[in-house]
Amino acid sequence: MGAARSERTHGNSGFTTLDQLQADLEVLRDPTLTDDDKRSLEAPKLVGLFCQGCGECLDPCLQRLPIPDLMRSFMYAHAYRNRPAAQALLLELGLPDSPCGDCDECPVRCAKGFDVRQRVRDIVRLREVPRSSWYEQGSCGGAGRVAGGRRAG
Repeated sequence: MGAARSERTHGNSGFTTLDQLQADLEVLRDPTLTDDDKRSLEAPKLVGLFCQGCGECLDPCLQRLPIPDLMRSFMYAHAYRNRPAAQALLLELGLPDSPCGDCDECPVRCAKGFDVRQRVRDIVRLREVPRSSWYEQGSCGGAGRVAGGRRAG
C-alpha cells in the first residue's frame, strides 16, 4: 500500500555550492559566540521553515510514507531552489502514485506545526516535471549544477 521507509544512515550537509561550504567553514576560524548569538540561542523556539527530522510523523502515517525524506525534498526545492535534487530524492523513494490521496483525513501531526499533507501533495508534483524544463528556466540551483556536481545542459 505505501512506500518503504528510507533507511539512510549517512548525513546530508545541505550544501549545494562551494560558496555555502566556505561560508560555514569560515565560522571555524573563530567559533566564539557574540552576545547577539547567545541571545538568539536563548530565545523561545519558534516554528522553523523546514523539517528537523524528529520522526514523530512516521508512526501515525497510514501510508507509511517516508515523511522526513519528503520534507527534505521540499527543502531542496523551496529553500535551496535545487529542483533536480528534490526530484531525484522523490524518485528514489518509490512513492505510491497518490501519496496522501487515499486518506480522507491526515492523522499526522507535525511537532513543528507543518501541514504535512499539504507539503507532501505540493512536493510530489515535481515527479511529473521534465528535468529539461528546469535548465531552460534557469532554476536548477547550485549555479547550473545538479546533484553530484554534473553541469546542467
